[in-house]
Amino acid sequence: MSITQRFAALFMPTPAFADDFGFTGGTPDGWSPFGPKSLTGSQIALTFTQQPINTSVSTSITVKVHSAISGVAVPGVSITLSVDNNSGTPAGAVIVGGNPNGSTDASGNVSFTIALGKAGGYLLVANGSLSGVATQAGISTLFNVKNK
Repeated sequence: MSITQRFAALFMPTPAFADDFGFTGGTPDGWSPFGPKSLTGSQIALTFTQQPINTSVSTSITVKVHSAISGVAVPGVSITLSVDNNSGTPAGAVIVGGNPNGSTDASGNVSFTIALGKAGGYLLVANGSLSGVATQAGISTLFNVKNK
C-alpha cells in the first residue's frame, strides 16, 4: 500500500460495530437504560385544579380534576365525582345536574359542570381508575350551597 493510499485510508469511512460485551450498544433492548414502565393506579394522584365555589341549590358550578404521577400528567383516567357528607353527617345531597363522570384528556385534565340539590357545606370527592385499578382519591375544598 502506497503512502498516498494509507493517508487516504485515514479519512475513509469504516464500518461501526455495536459493543456486544454489555458495556454500550448491543441489541435493541440494550440500547438505552430507559424503557417502557407500567403505571400502577395507586400511584396516580387526583387533585382539584379548579375548586368548587359557593353557590345556590340547583345552580351549576364547574370544577376541574387533574391526574398525575409525580407531576407527570396521566391521560385516560376514568373519574367519578361524589358529594361528601355535610359536616360529617349524612345530608342527602346529590348531584342533580351535569355529568359527574368523565375521563382525563391528553393533559391529564377533566372538567365537570354539576349542581347540588340541597343546601349545606360540602366537599367533592374524585375517585378514579385506570384499566380497572383504583387511583388515589382527590378531595376538594369545602364549599357552601345555600337555598335560593
